[in-house]
Amino acid sequence: EAYTKLKDRLGRIPEPEDFEKYGTVDISKYFDKFGSYYNFLVKYEKDFKGNLTAPEQEIIGFISVKLTGGKRPEELMIIRDIVDGNLTNLRLSAYSDMIFKRLGRRENSAALLSAVRNLTNQFAKDSEKKKYEDCVFLKADSNGEYSASPEFVEMLNNAEFKKDVKQLINIGINNYRNNYSEPYKDTNFELYQKYTYEDVCL
Repeated sequence: EAYTKLKDRLGRIPEPEDFEKYGTVDISKYFDKFGSYYNFLVKYEKDFKGNLTAPEQEIIGFISVKLTGGKRPEELMIIRDIVDGNLTNLRLSAYSDMIFKRLGRRENSAALLSAVRNLTNQFAKDSEKKKYEDCVFLKADSNGEYSASPEFVEMLNNAEFKKDVKQLINIGINNYRNNYSEPYKDTNFELYQKYTYEDVCL
């Protein structure tokens, strides 16, 4: 019902960012129920003509479910840098200082290393590795540096995919700014917010 009302109001299929912009239902409800807003549109919107490949849909689902909550902004910032063409290579020691200054957080090399693991499909659970096998945003070289995955960069040539990724990043960063950007002293966790075991341990 909320979707139909927003569509009628806009006179078009709503974009992911429209839900917060116009103060309607929380977009995360679509992520939780369908895996992504894209999946919802494919299933229920007769006017929607999606053209994402299976790997692109997998990445959209990964960002939607795993990152848009805003608890882990490091991954979002790295993906944003790749999408914007600002990341050619990533040396953890040099990048760490820069990314945490941009986030306004104390430097945390463990958090950045965890983000890199997630973006190279080095999940702790084998089931996660298999589920998100196409979700590789970074690739390591023999010198221990990382660069943008050629496969992901190639996907960004699909304008629809690139637009969806950018909107999801914006949603995640906004959630971080609104809910998790003022952590308790000497931690990366905000008081009175809920965290899962995965949030804490990754």
